[in-house]
Amino acid sequence: MGGKPRVRHLVVGCITAMTLLALLAVGSYLIITNLIRTQASDARVINLSERQRMLSQLLTKDLLLLVSARDPQLQGRLGANILADLKVWREVHLGLMAGSDKLRLPGGNSPEVNALLAKVDRLHQRAATELERLANLEGRALDQLGPTSPEVLVVVSLTASYLEWMDHTVHQYDREAAARVAGLGATQTVLLMVTLVVLGLLGLLIFMPMVRGVRRTYGKLTEANARLHEEVQHRRRLEREREQVMRLKESMMSVASHDLKTPLTAIMAGASFLVDLGDGSETPHNRINERILSNARVMKRIIEDLLDFRMLQEGRIHLRKRDTDMGDVVSDVVDRLSEMFAAYGIEPRVQLAEMSACRVDRDRTLQVLSNMVHNAVRYCGHGADIKIRTQQMGEEVRVEVIDDGPGLQGVDISQAFMAYTRLGNKPANSEKGSGLGLAICRQLVELHGGQVGAFDNEGKGATFWFQLPA
Repeated sequence: MGGKPRVRHLVVGCITAMTLLALLAVGSYLIITNLIRTQASDARVINLSERQRMLSQLLTKDLLLLVSARDPQLQGRLGANILADLKVWREVHLGLMAGSDKLRLPGGNSPEVNALLAKVDRLHQRAATELERLANLEGRALDQLGPTSPEVLVVVSLTASYLEWMDHTVHQYDREAAARVAGLGATQTVLLMVTLVVLGLLGLLIFMPMVRGVRRTYGKLTEANARLHEEVQHRRRLEREREQVMRLKESMMSVASHDLKTPLTAIMAGASFLVDLGDGSETPHNRINERILSNARVMKRIIEDLLDFRMLQEGRIHLRKRDTDMGDVVSDVVDRLSEMFAAYGIEPRVQLAEMSACRVDRDRTLQVLSNMVHNAVRYCGHGADIKIRTQQMGEEVRVEVIDDGPGLQGVDISQAFMAYTRLGNKPANSEKGSGLGLAICRQLVELHGGQVGAFDNEGKGATFWFQLPA
């Protein structure tokens, strides 16, 4: 009889212990899951705060470019960019202030963060109002402004103050996230100790699967904490690297424009003279001279691309438009690249349609078509089939460069005209390039109010095209 109550008490004790352990496990899971979500939310808030800082710098830069520009088309494009960035800037700002389901921002900031954001909000509203007003200016009202105009200096001062207070806000977010991480360590310790006590009462073997689950959750939490720390460090590292790259870029541009161009011209002249002195035979001496001249031409093209791209970025290229026959432009390009065609054994095919004249900058249009043809030859190689075709497309003229090369399969065409982007295939002759040729094409065509694009041909090759207003 005495054994039955003992068994009953043991069963009740086991059930009670198992219930407590189950409640503990559920509580642990809920607490840790909530902490993981909080850390993810902290990371997103910090990332968007950093993005707000960068957007404010971008808006200030675009405003300075806007009031410095005198080209109506460039002014319109810069004004549109400012208004588009301003919309994002406001949307994220409101999300940081009050939360946003769209941006996955929880809101519910601490009193310290809210106090900082209140100061940031006043600066943000004033800066946004002034930016919107200046971005909507047109004509003489905009031309009368400059980088030192009082209205512009007010915006610069407001965004500088905005950056300072956003720095304080981000630092406060970091401190609060670090405090939550510290509290997480204490919570982890308490949960682990209680779990070990209960597991000791029932035996580790019975609840081993549950222990493994706790360990996995603990590991995820630790990994999330490590990822957050690594992301913060990575962002700081990227910012330092970006500043170094910008300094290096400016230095490289200076070297290209002042220190390389003059000696390279002398090298090309000397190499051309040596090639002309040769007898045309395939001797090592003649081959070396021809290789020097060829490589010098490649370097000259890279330097010119770098300088043109820099001028485009700074808005220092102004178009000299005049009525131009696109057929004459195509003929000039074929004539200018005749030596390259001959070297590659290429007979370009030209198909010209009856077209109205285009009012364009003839030299820059020649540059666009030359870049596209040169790109096709580089990737197709010896004996390629290159076709240049023109078409009248309503009120626009379209020029296409069609090749039979490796095509664009596996290539993100939307990135093909971005700066420093290289296509997936390697050039047929391993010739190095600046990675700026197609980006320069896009910017020059857009300056004309036109469009550029590319697509993969059915069967083989690719087509690069641009359209200009007739």
